[in-house]
Amino acid sequence: MDNPPPYAALSDYSMFGFPGSLTRYWLMEEEDDDMHYLADDDEEEAFMYAQLVQGETSRPRRRSNGLPKQIRRRYLADGDLRIRLDYFEPNCVYNDRQFWLPCSVTSTLCTVLVCYRSLIFNLLLCRFRMRRHVVQRIVDVVEASNPDYFTRRRDCCVKEGLSALQKCVAALRILANGSPAHAVDEYVRIGASTAREALRKFCKAVIKKFGPYYLRAPTNEDVARLLEENKQRGFPGMLGSIDCMHWEWRMCPTAWKGMFTGRGKHPTMILEAVASHDLHIWHAYFGMPGNNNDINVLQRSPVFSNYLRGRSTPVEFEFNGNTYNMGYYLADGIYPEWPAFVKSICHPMKAKTQHFSK
Repeated sequence: MDNPPPYAALSDYSMFGFPGSLTRYWLMEEEDDDMHYLADDDEEEAFMYAQLVQGETSRPRRRSNGLPKQIRRRYLADGDLRIRLDYFEPNCVYNDRQFWLPCSVTSTLCTVLVCYRSLIFNLLLCRFRMRRHVVQRIVDVVEASNPDYFTRRRDCCVKEGLSALQKCVAALRILANGSPAHAVDEYVRIGASTAREALRKFCKAVIKKFGPYYLRAPTNEDVARLLEENKQRGFPGMLGSIDCMHWEWRMCPTAWKGMFTGRGKHPTMILEAVASHDLHIWHAYFGMPGNNNDINVLQRSPVFSNYLRGRSTPVEFEFNGNTYNMGYYLADGIYPEWPAFVKSICHPMKAKTQHFSK
């Protein structure tokens, strides 16, 4: 090992030939003194450097290279008042029929909008697609389920935010019309990001509160009630009506359009549903591509899964002196010839058969 440097007396010399902690501290102090002397020699350069640093720190930083965000006054209270005066006040502008039916417009305007088939047509001509009392019940239940979000509050500037009615109306308009989030801003006075957030929280609240009752299979009491109601209507043993419907998928990816396009010109998804006379849906199977028909959907559907596994509610009824131990569904002509399906008469001639076909 070479002879230690002159500063070795200040601290112990390490076993690897490097100075100890006290020696390193002394060297750093020596370097700082040298830098201080250099700064004193060039005060003008140091002053310019300080000015540059101050200018960089005082400049407002932006997260992107786009235009800066502008805070616009949306008049949130006016949006809530407009909705109440139009639909939910005692002397509101639109009556119960206009609440859920398409708006009445002139034939010329309607023809022009239909020809263009634009999104504005759906936005202007459709409102809620449900009754007024149903909307009021949903708003009350959603607000009670998530009061931290749907209750109107004030910010730090004592400005009132959006009400529960505005957030629910925005979500219902998006779901009813399939419109984008920014399309409800003009009427509801809600931003696009807030509308998307309200839609997500609205759907979660509806599923949480209404799912245990409406998204379930029929119980023994439900089956007994359905059998009794249908027997009084002239259909003993009937559990409901089954059918498939196509729902248009506007934002279908291009690579999937061939698979989801079948009966029409636009891609669709098929919904198989079983509904009773009171419009209660007891079974729903959704998501099959639109190029399938009712038979293909039935082969994939779990509508008879509980019956095949022996978990369904036992059904027993008498008709024309015969006893049957299995219920049935009303269906159209495309369904197979199974005992579980009763089809309508294709060409009814007599009054009795015509009444049955209706």
